[in-house]
Amino acid sequence: MEFALTMPLFFLLLFGLIQAGLMLWSQVGLQHGVEMAARCASVSDIAVVLAKVNPATSPTPCYNVNGKASDNASTLKTYAAANAFGLQPPASSFSVNPGTPPCPGGTLITATYPFTAINYLYSITLTASSCYPTINPS
Repeated sequence: MEFALTMPLFFLLLFGLIQAGLMLWSQVGLQHGVEMAARCASVSDIAVVLAKVNPATSPTPCYNVNGKASDNASTLKTYAAANAFGLQPPASSFSVNPGTPPCPGGTLITATYPFTAINYLYSITLTASSCYPTINPS
């Protein structure tokens, strides 16, 4: 009798913990994709500005045309989506925003991803962002 009374609560707690773990895993994967894209853009900016590398002839993983992050936004978004481990978000989930607060002297890369749990019982939108500094030619 006691087992029959406590079993629903036990399984509710068990599946709730599993879903919370999946949500945290998705959040970490989304954050990883954004941070990797921001790092790649920062390193590519340094290569373009200081080393005079032309991404059109020597592309980096996230830059394929000469210019800044806004010129390479589609490549940055694809790179971020590929590096969001544990997820397969579309590249349209990411955005590249140069000079946007809280990153006025750089570029902010953000992502939004809907997380649906327990067979569409509830849904939450996960967000992640990362800022990297912009290199100004002197």
